[in-house]
Amino acid sequence: MISIYLLNINNPVKTNSKNIIVYENKNVKTKRNNLLSTNNNLPKYVRYKTLNNKKLKNYLYNKNSLLTEEPYFSSIIAAAEEFDINPLILFAITGQEQGFVPKNNKFAKKIANNPFNVFHSWKEYNSDIKDSSRIAARTVFNLLKTMPKEQDPFKWINNTYAEDINWHKGVKSLYNDLEKAIK
Repeated sequence: MISIYLLNINNPVKTNSKNIIVYENKNVKTKRNNLLSTNNNLPKYVRYKTLNNKKLKNYLYNKNSLLTEEPYFSSIIAAAEEFDINPLILFAITGQEQGFVPKNNKFAKKIANNPFNVFHSWKEYNSDIKDSSRIAARTVFNLLKTMPKEQDPFKWINNTYAEDINWHKGVKSLYNDLEKAIK
């Protein structure tokens, strides 16, 4: 099985898998071009917003999450802003994929480099948090900008992002928990 990904990356791709082929796509547009705003089918909550970082960190701290620390926390926020994605969506994905990376996991530092499991898993693709955050945010961005009317954003992302057909339920539940926690 070979996976092909079209990306806009500044760093060489580091992967342990021989089954991943990456082509650089220099035509990826981000928030500077405001493309998410051109999709009238999107609910407002999926777009970037400034959060109460103290409350968000407190939520993550209560999960014993390594993502409360730097450079992890800021990298996820920065990628969300760059791609006009609500940061809580990205954090919810890390919760679904890696349980918010508990500090007591013996591989926590490695997992935190790719808590989104981009390119299948943190074991296959382990560069750094800035890189994996940008790839995850870009993926969500590209999926949302094509979302049709009457579609649930989490389910729409699920169609491409994860093999588990129920993945969106966990992500949406975690997103809702995060929303409540930051109020």
